[in-house]
Amino acid sequence: MGRRDDERTRKNPGADIGETEQAMAQLASEAAALTGPGKMDADIANQRNELLWKIAAQIDDTKLSLEELEATEKRLKKYLNQLQALKKILSG
Repeated sequence: MGRRDDERTRKNPGADIGETEQAMAQLASEAAALTGPGKMDADIANQRNELLWKIAAQIDDTKLSLEELEATEKRLKKYLNQLQALKKILSG
């Protein structure tokens, strides 16, 4: 009985090691595929595109704000001229 137990324990660890090695090799290849240059390049490209989109949106928002500011400046200058004209009329 001791000899059969020894044979079974010898066979099982060998089989388990082979299966473990296969599983490790598969995991290593999957990890390489996930973190390989292609995947990293794709992630970097996606991040770059997202950043470019955000920058473009900020540029558009800034341009719009400047246009609104210029329109407000024109209205304020017109209002200032009206006030100065009124002051001149009332002072004179």
